[in-house]
Amino acid sequence: MVSFKLAEIVAVGLVLLWATDVPNARADDGYVRDAGNGCAVFKPNLKPNEIVTWQGACASGQASGPGVAKWTAGDGSFVSFEGTFAQGRLQGEGRMTASGGDRYVGSYRDGKREGRGMFLSANQDRYEGQYKDNQRSGNGILTLASGLRTEGEWSNGLQVTANASAVVVPSAALLPQIPPAKQAMPSASLPASATVGAPLVQATQPNPSVKQKAQQQQAGERLKAQEERAAQQRAIEKQQREQQVDAQRVIERQQLIDQVLFWFALISPVLVAVLVWQLKWRQAVSGSEGFGRWLGSRAVRARERAGFFSRCVEQPLLWSANKVLVWTTTIGDEFLKAGVRLALWGYLLGLAIFLAYVVTMLVIALVVLAVSLWLLSAVFGDDQGQSTGRSSAREAALPSHAFANGESRERDGFFGAYTETRNANGEVVSESRQREGLFGAYTETRDTEGDVIAESRERDGFFGSYTEARDADGDVLAESRQREGFFGPYTETKDADGNVVAESRERDGLLGPYTEHKRV
Repeated sequence: MVSFKLAEIVAVGLVLLWATDVPNARADDGYVRDAGNGCAVFKPNLKPNEIVTWQGACASGQASGPGVAKWTAGDGSFVSFEGTFAQGRLQGEGRMTASGGDRYVGSYRDGKREGRGMFLSANQDRYEGQYKDNQRSGNGILTLASGLRTEGEWSNGLQVTANASAVVVPSAALLPQIPPAKQAMPSASLPASATVGAPLVQATQPNPSVKQKAQQQQAGERLKAQEERAAQQRAIEKQQREQQVDAQRVIERQQLIDQVLFWFALISPVLVAVLVWQLKWRQAVSGSEGFGRWLGSRAVRARERAGFFSRCVEQPLLWSANKVLVWTTTIGDEFLKAGVRLALWGYLLGLAIFLAYVVTMLVIALVVLAVSLWLLSAVFGDDQGQSTGRSSAREAALPSHAFANGESRERDGFFGAYTETRNANGEVVSESRQREGLFGAYTETRDTEGDVIAESRERDGFFGSYTEARDADGDVLAESRQREGFFGPYTETKDADGNVVAESRERDGLLGPYTEHKRV
């Protein structure tokens, strides 16, 4: 009876011991803030009194971007996580290193191992496979330091099925409870599918096979390659963090300088007024009185001028400065009066300089914009002129009703070069520009109101190439061809019936070359 009670107590103790070692028995997950920078970092399985040190950026009070989170427990042990964090949680590819020797390289999700990864324990047991919710889950391979290897499906950290040719090994947390006598069973007694509670089955060959050695070597090489990639990524992230820190320091230094200059400009006139008042500075009194008289005479002369600078700049400034004299006349102490005047004039001068700076920047920006647009129009205009050869035949292909005797010249406009045509009285009657249409390039002619009145294209006819002009409805208005005349080449324009209606020749005028149009 006593032995039965003792056996029952031992059985209950073993059950309790096994329950404390199962992988799912863990502390609560949660956030902890770095005491140095106040940045919150998430960690699953928090230990009592565990603290964190975060090296990286912090957004909205939480770890963000590439960095390293080092967790230190009360007993001095630590574990560090390296990778990219979002809202305090490690996301994507990461690396874990523990003080006890455990290492992990693989995928994370919300701070927990999720996806494929490789875990190497301190005793050189290695697991390579799938994880879910920080536990082995899915297909994976476990290789012990002794060379024993098992491959199969895992769930919540425990192996649930195994291949028939593999050596089944239970979860590492359960190995201390396996009786040594049961580990000597031959592998032939192992069924094709093993369960979690199956005893350890040892291979008949004490040494691993050549295939197993090759697989172990490949796994080691993969782990080494992953560690090298992780090291390169850490180096890149470290360099990026250093660059971000340097850029932030430059910005902070510039902000500090701007603040110092701002407060100096804001306080210095007041300090001058206080010094004049306390030190009884007689020269400041006489200087303020003399400057006031000069302002009065200057304001009288400025009102006599009607220029833009006098009306918009000089008179407003003089009026403001004279107002300071009027406002301060009621101050009894002459030294205080002089100090207040100097302070207000200083503020007025600073405001004028600031406004002048703003206006100057706007003028410079407008000038740069205008020059840029002019250069662009000039470049595109030159390209257009070169590509078309500025053919006089195209330029002359204007409808006969667009002008009588007149002249046309090349212009540079906002949208590129165009040809402007004027009548005998010098009035603009039309403008023409080169366009790219569905059937090729053509010249578009518009009247002074911007309405399209004609289009002209190059054609190949029986007697050679010619330019055909059509109105806005597509009806042929005129055709023009190059001719050789007694006074040189000219362009002859015929109407739709074949009658000659105009001729045009190149001329050199006082303002440059132009095309002269004559009605026949």
